[in-house]
Amino acid sequence: ETGMESRSEKVRKNNQYHKTTKDSYSILAIGNVWLQMLYQPTRDREKELKYQERALAFYKQVLRQDPRNMYAANGIGCVLAVKGHIREARDVFAQVREATAEMPDVWIKPGSYLYRTE
Repeated sequence: ETGMESRSEKVRKNNQYHKTTKDSYSILAIGNVWLQMLYQPTRDREKELKYQERALAFYKQVLRQDPRNMYAANGIGCVLAVKGHIREARDVFAQVREATAEMPDVWIKPGSYLYRTE
């Protein structure tokens, strides 16, 4: 048994993993990491698709726990834009923008992601 295995067992026993899976902020951060991975140079289309799906899964998990989380909705819009679903991405961004104008990402991210895809 390696040191890493024993540490992960301790974490499971302390129930830290289960607490994290319900922490919207942490889940959102993981989704953001997968979204950022889409902009690392790669020619592996399979990896790219996996990153897209992982990012979407984390953003959706946040929305299941907190349906009003605009950061997760905005992240979904970003992934849709990366996937080339521009109309759907614009719809999501418009809904987020209508829901809250105080969130600076609703103005910056949509333009950035839509620009990168066109």
